Amino acid sequence: MKHPPRLPPVPAEAGSSPRLDSVRQALRLRVLRLMVVIAGLAFGWEAPAPVWGEPSAAAATPDQSIPVDPESAPETPSSGLGLAEVVAMTLGHNPDILLQAQEVAGKQGAVQQAAGPFSPQLRSGVVKSRSIRPLTMRDRFGMGGRTHLPTTTTNYQIGYERLLRSGLVLRPRIEFTRNDPDLPGLIPENRGEVKFELICPLARGRGANAAPRANEDAARLDLEASRRTLEAAVQRSLFQAIDAYWSYVGSFRRLEIQRAAEDRARRLVEETEQLIKADHSPASERSQVEANLAAKQADRISSENTLRQDRRSLGLLLGIDAAAIEGLGPPLDAFPEPASLSLPVDLPPALVQETLDRRPELAELRLQARSAARLTAGSRSDERPRIDANLTVGYSGLDESNRFAAYFTPLSQRLPGLNVTFQVTADLPLKNDQAIGLRRQREAQEHKLAIALERAERDIRTGLTLAWRSVIDSLHQARCSDIAVRTYQSAVENEKAKLANGMSTLIDLINMEDRLTNALLSDIQARVNLARALNSLQYQAGRLVRRAEEGRPAADRPAPGAPLPPPLPPEVGTARYAVDLEALRTVASATAFPPTEKLP
Repeated sequence: MKHPPRLPPVPAEAGSSPRLDSVRQALRLRVLRLMVVIAGLAFGWEAPAPVWGEPSAAAATPDQSIPVDPESAPETPSSGLGLAEVVAMTLGHNPDILLQAQEVAGKQGAVQQAAGPFSPQLRSGVVKSRSIRPLTMRDRFGMGGRTHLPTTTTNYQIGYERLLRSGLVLRPRIEFTRNDPDLPGLIPENRGEVKFELICPLARGRGANAAPRANEDAARLDLEASRRTLEAAVQRSLFQAIDAYWSYVGSFRRLEIQRAAEDRARRLVEETEQLIKADHSPASERSQVEANLAAKQADRISSENTLRQDRRSLGLLLGIDAAAIEGLGPPLDAFPEPASLSLPVDLPPALVQETLDRRPELAELRLQARSAARLTAGSRSDERPRIDANLTVGYSGLDESNRFAAYFTPLSQRLPGLNVTFQVTADLPLKNDQAIGLRRQREAQEHKLAIALERAERDIRTGLTLAWRSVIDSLHQARCSDIAVRTYQSAVENEKAKLANGMSTLIDLINMEDRLTNALLSDIQARVNLARALNSLQYQAGRLVRRAEEGRPAADRPAPGAPLPPPLPPEVGTARYAVDLEALRTVASATAFPPTEKLP
């Protein structure tokens, strides 16, 4: 389709204003566009329909959620690193998400390719030939004894062909032929013919299960499945990035504890040295406190190395370069507080069913199964014999003239009547091994997808149960470690008082501080485990992100047995996902999982 020509600028008339000129120009453009649309409808051009699943510009974003656009995602946080930056950079730069987005773009091209057989085609051609035909004895007598007749033939035609999705084929055609004998006195024959041909398949290629129609439907379903795969990649990448973020937070907090322990050990060395110089402590205690300081320095160095490794792991998941990884700031988000969390002991059955409805992996497999079923139906259709009914209706005209206009006037001269042709053609293969073999392959693919779907449902059910129990156990662990920290803090204060009163030794104080440090480290690990368990529960429940269409009523969303989505436009937009940061930081049972029985 040719684009409409640009209108030349309209010269300003006397007394006209620039605003009036712009209004006239806009009206002319609207009229021209309307004419183009009407012409397109007359020739059968179809406008692309909207696609289910594409986010709309008017989609509302709920409170406490951030819609993340990859183009607007920050490269690196300016100061510190929080969950908001982690989510934004993951959606914008994670390689797995970007790769899967290209897979979606490729599937979009596959849909356009599968719709190719239904695209209308214009066929035209011009042929000019010269032939020398030997004449019979009777023709020789009429032509003065000539033995042959040289003839110049000019043929030009234009036709339109379109395969409908029902299987019918439309072929209107106009053809002109001019036979110009190369002899004096003979008048050229100018013949014109109009034909409208309709081909109706009676067996193979008919109806909704014809191979071209089934292939197009399967391509659309594969595209929708690839979008669910993209959503699964987003969920998985966010889960990994948030999991790595909490590990990074834990490493940072452990390093702070190790540095504080090293500072305490250094102060103890200085205080002990002063006591030794004042003859209040024996010199043998110097080796104990120095050994304690060296051990704390070794632990601090190990924690720094662990922090660097966790920073690198997080940076790779965020998709940023090496310089940006080294520039990642300290974490800004605190661990979830165990005291603020309350979950049911038993997994709610409603959550299991909701998870099965939300997980994109299951939606992907269901769409792939529907796609495989459509391909199998197309293969069964190809096993049928080829029987076509062909109806051709048209008329012919003749104009015997040497004028140049005779090239185009035969269709209005000497029209004897309507020409009708009806024929039935059959192609009956004795054994269609190609179609049978393809059908068996696609049936096996259907069975494989059914097995994969059953296994995926089982994995998700067990994974959700395990994630739920992990949160319960992590809550118990975090509360116990919190009690241990408070108890050891009191014990250290008591040990310092006993040492000041001569009721304890320096080694007892060092041992008690070591126990406090280990309790603090265990408490950090317990909080890391709790944060990661909550993140895993969100991931297993399919709640890390929400698609834009989830805000629509359920009646507007296609069910597994609903009709196929409409044809897709050639563009592939990057989807936007809404992420609830508060749900990532805490899982408050009052808003997410209504409790039936709280933990003690």
